[in-house]
Amino acid sequence: MGMAVKGFRLLFLTLGAAGLASGGRGDPQGPAGVRKAFAHPDALRRGGIYKPFFDFPWKVMNEPFLAGMELYTFWGFIEPEEGKFDWYGRSSRGDHSNLDQRLAELDGSHRAIIRLGGGTAHPDNPCPKWVLDRVPAVNEEGKRYPCYWHPFYLEKFRNAILAYGKRYDGHPKVERVHIQVGLWGEVLLNSEEWKKHGHTPEVWIDTVKKHIDFHIEAFRKTPLEISLSGALPRSASLSTIDEIVTYCAARNVGVGFRGMGPDYPGDPAFWNWGPDGYYHHIFERAYGKVPLHAETGWHGPKPPQGGPPFRDPDFVWQEVYAQLHYHVNYSNMRADYSRRELVPAFEFLKEHLGVTLDRTLDVWIALKPKRLHGNYEFWLYQAERPGKTLSGRGGDPVRDFIGTNQAKGQNVIALGVDPAFVTDQTGRFNIEVTYLDEGRDAWSLEYQARSGGWHRAGEVRKTGTGAWSKHRFQVQDASFGRGRRGEDLRLDCMGDGDDAFHFVRVFRIDPRKVGSRP
Repeated sequence: MGMAVKGFRLLFLTLGAAGLASGGRGDPQGPAGVRKAFAHPDALRRGGIYKPFFDFPWKVMNEPFLAGMELYTFWGFIEPEEGKFDWYGRSSRGDHSNLDQRLAELDGSHRAIIRLGGGTAHPDNPCPKWVLDRVPAVNEEGKRYPCYWHPFYLEKFRNAILAYGKRYDGHPKVERVHIQVGLWGEVLLNSEEWKKHGHTPEVWIDTVKKHIDFHIEAFRKTPLEISLSGALPRSASLSTIDEIVTYCAARNVGVGFRGMGPDYPGDPAFWNWGPDGYYHHIFERAYGKVPLHAETGWHGPKPPQGGPPFRDPDFVWQEVYAQLHYHVNYSNMRADYSRRELVPAFEFLKEHLGVTLDRTLDVWIALKPKRLHGNYEFWLYQAERPGKTLSGRGGDPVRDFIGTNQAKGQNVIALGVDPAFVTDQTGRFNIEVTYLDEGRDAWSLEYQARSGGWHRAGEVRKTGTGAWSKHRFQVQDASFGRGRRGEDLRLDCMGDGDDAFHFVRVFRIDPRKVGSRP
């Protein structure tokens, strides 16, 4: 029977060129295959998931899968009068602006990423009134934002950042400091009204650089980062983005993207996945130079109690894969962390954030249709082969897949392992395959052996449950490391029916590497 189209539980079915599913984004493994050392040894101290404080539940959480919290305050709270700093100022809601209090609520194993925004005319995220009285302001999203390049604003904001650095630089519970500038603090201005006050692309780039320099001056011990916004219009100049990313990389300032979405057509940020999308111009240009971060979780229906949009587990997993595809170090993932069914996704994300090829215990690939922008790859790649694969979404629960296609001469899906992952010269690996248990035919896993040629690790006969299942193989004499353009593994339908695969994971079997991690 196999994966017959007639009886197969598909939401849609597409045809794609085998192997091209991994193309179109450049090569995230880098020219040497290993992430370069950062300029300062403390530039990457602790990667992980940092929960935004403003999300439900509205409190500091010390969950084991969290590295800490993202905390923020605004200039108007800490300097209500010029030169008079009140570090205990609170918003009208009293929920987040007292950084000292929130830092004290973190236990010894959790830290914070802190943000100080220039603010608006709104009382919940204020710019000081004594500043707004002296500089022009423009309406954005129903709030009045100050003119960031006005000389008075720049002078006084620099003074505030210097005071901020004096208080928090080197604080034992502060992991990183996030640089805020523009709408939502994300290097973004939307209104055409800014042009009346002298806005040009050159003025804005210079303004962003000044804000970066203020923080570099103030924070000599604690690493810095800045984000570009998922709300940037598609017409935004990629050369502007490239210039900001290059400026940050040269100064050891981490970069990231806020509002990242998965490679999924229903997501508003879907277009960012293309070779001309912002992800390519942010993550891949800064890869290996400075720590990377991403914020996800803005898309989906809003729950009645507030907080992050409600997303089904498959969508959350895709957000996890999307971040790890670009090897980010820090994740600001908006999610309801009280939903226990999402904990496995959070733990998987935590396990893989910030690891390098010489430290990761596994490499993996999440297979998905070519109609998207290719697979999510974590140093395991789909090799190019002639013929066409089947692809789509199906199974219970519904997931993306790539399938063999006997009718088009594609009986095999081939994968290549990044060469820098292969540090164990014994050739011992575990290989876990997630496949659709549809039909009652069989498929096999083959691998390149040290003794030469292809060896069969084993075969799996399906039982027709219609569910996604996992099978783990152990090999003792593998010869891996052929990378993106080679073949180390083959999923073979064995000619008796097509088979669909969602995920493949290759683990080291090396006691020197395992430690206490699962």
